[in-house]
Amino acid sequence: MFPYIVYVTLSVVFGLITFSLLTPLLNVLFDTSSIQTVHEHTFPKFSFSQSYFVDLFNYFFYNTIYKHGRVGALVYVCIIVACSNLLNNLFRYLSAQMIGVVRAGLVSNIRIAVFKRVTKLHIGFFSNEKKGDLMSRIMNDVQEVEGTIVNSLRVVFKEPITLIGFFILLS
Repeated sequence: MFPYIVYVTLSVVFGLITFSLLTPLLNVLFDTSSIQTVHEHTFPKFSFSQSYFVDLFNYFFYNTIYKHGRVGALVYVCIIVACSNLLNNLFRYLSAQMIGVVRAGLVSNIRIAVFKRVTKLHIGFFSNEKKGDLMSRIMNDVQEVEGTIVNSLRVVFKEPITLIGFFILLS
């Protein structure tokens, strides 16, 4: 489950980056960024905070506007949005692959446990029930348990990370 958590976290982070870069993109498109503000932006001192990354982006963004104009800044923002979107989709795909591995292992373990349980039942149980009904019930029950557990894992890990990320971004 650890790789799944890492992939989901990275997918959420890059999704939030893509979402947060819409403001600078729209500022460049609608000509609300001022070139005079370039001198106000200096290279920020490192700190592991949201404001550091915002200031770092703004520093490079306004320097790009100053050096290459609005078209260069638009290209800069579009490249970052495209890369962020690509990484978001890559990590979402990898998380789906990891949940697929977990699902396969889970189904295998459940089927083995059900097989062991069914083989320990007395023979009279099988003479009273139709074989097709038993197989259908077993397969449907295994499928329901599998779906419930996998969806629960997604909700337990992915949704809180997404909510925390949005709260951090909006603060």
